[in-house]
Amino acid sequence: MKQFSGIAALTATNGLLQAGHGALGSLVVQQGGRLEFSETMLGAMISATYLGFLASNILLRRWLPRISFIRTFAVCASMMASLALLLPLFPSAAGWLALRFLHGLFLCIAVAVCDGWLNTNATSENRSKLMGAFMTVNYLSFGAGQYVLVIGEQTPAHAFMVAAFFLALCLAPMCLTRFPEPQPPAGESDSIRWRDAYAIAPVAFLGQFGFGVFTGSSFLFISYVKGLGVSAEQQSLLAALFFGCGFLLQYPAGWLADKISDRRDMIMAAAAISAAAAGLLGLGRLLSYPVLAALIVVLGAVSSNLFALNIAYGQDFVERGKSALYSGVLLRVYASGALIGPPAAGFLMGAFSPNMLFVFSAAVFVGITVLAATGRIMPRYRPANPEQFRAMSPLTTAAVEETDYTAVDIGPDLPEELSEEPSEEPSEDLSEKPPGEPSEKESEESPPAAGASSEDSAADLENAAGGATIADADKKPD
Repeated sequence: MKQFSGIAALTATNGLLQAGHGALGSLVVQQGGRLEFSETMLGAMISATYLGFLASNILLRRWLPRISFIRTFAVCASMMASLALLLPLFPSAAGWLALRFLHGLFLCIAVAVCDGWLNTNATSENRSKLMGAFMTVNYLSFGAGQYVLVIGEQTPAHAFMVAAFFLALCLAPMCLTRFPEPQPPAGESDSIRWRDAYAIAPVAFLGQFGFGVFTGSSFLFISYVKGLGVSAEQQSLLAALFFGCGFLLQYPAGWLADKISDRRDMIMAAAAISAAAAGLLGLGRLLSYPVLAALIVVLGAVSSNLFALNIAYGQDFVERGKSALYSGVLLRVYASGALIGPPAAGFLMGAFSPNMLFVFSAAVFVGITVLAATGRIMPRYRPANPEQFRAMSPLTTAAVEETDYTAVDIGPDLPEELSEEPSEEPSEDLSEKPPGEPSEKESEESPPAAGASSEDSAADLENAAGGATIADADKKPD
């Protein structure tokens, strides 16, 4: 339990952040309907949040080297609270689109700071467990934030104030934490590009994109249940099960992922089970209501683990100072998938039937399963300078320790006397000796061969000594 007490402040911070974010997202849909915004416009506001995710890298890579993790988070939390208070003051579609874009931008940076802080202080032995506990609080807090809708029915302005209250309150535990703050990146040149993140862990990169596609398309779940011909109460229950069961297996899955040797096995298993459940849900009306409910619970509880598993696997190969930057990249990859998912699934549902939502989801999960299964044959990331690469995984640490530092052969074998440590006594200046008079040390240890001048002998000795110095330097890297 000691490892969890250390992240209590970070967990509380992220929980309050997710409560405010969840409340605000639902309020936008609820109050947008009251303002008679079209369904297309409400969908555009959801997409605007993910577009903000994609634009966050510009600020993240500049702020972290210049200001600390805590200050970066404080700026983002205060900005999100301010934006929440501005929503009821600008009841227009254009205004809300802009405010939701800015909310997504600051939210991505805040989440990247929390995830990077956590993963910097985690190890390969407890990373998935900590991420599981982290995500459990996230899901519970996000669900708790939905109760603000009750306030929104009566006094909408007060509901936005409650959402802003949670977003502002998350600053308190973050500023009071005693959890060691990570060392920020040295500068903007240390930023991680998308191709760098892919090279570090292709399975984590593409797996996060696939999970984003599924998450984005899951907003169409209501259209799916409406096509089942069940009552309104049953539709509400199925939706609650689908979106509310994500926390059930977060910690058990994380605990198991820390026990096995390769986290890709857990990613493959979670994706395969999700593919099977989604494929069966594609049968739609052919399934009885209890079977539908059971499959939805399985899909919601298992698939939600992929987010944390992908991050934990990728973070195993990231330098400590770049954890937040790497988390930011994976969040943007996730957001790009979430932007693609809804139009792709919506097109298939309109062209065929609502059941295509889960046929499409099953295809996505099959792709993640195949990716994780074949991930071992993909090229593994190799740092350019192993001495400066401080990975947290024992696998990568072993790879660095086994690196061959043997010096390159730059000349003939050296005498044993020259391969020893150099003497502290200053060497004689051979250039001061007359051409015909070799030094005492030269005549004792390395007499010139017949027919060779003393100048040639001295030059050979000087070149050999220089070669020994270079070889010794190569054998002992800084």
